[in-house]
Amino acid sequence: MTTWLSPGGTLAAVAVGVLVAVGFGWAGLALLCAFFLSSTMLTPGGGQRRPSQVVANGGVAAAAAMLAPGHPAW
Repeated sequence: MTTWLSPGGTLAAVAVGVLVAVGFGWAGLALLCAFFLSSTMLTPGGGQRRPSQVVANGGVAAAAAMLAPGHPAW
């Protein structure tokens, strides 16, 4: 079985996922999952994603979720 994420990548993905879920709800989390699955399946050669790669790809979504008008901090 191939592992898609390194242990650190898993922690980073959980953090990004939680931030997106809090800011955008289930719809945002579903979009993030769709992006992750499609990009993983389309990446030639596979390999594990490191934390830096997870943040590079999902960090903007997480930051936008924290700035979203519906965020609980607002």
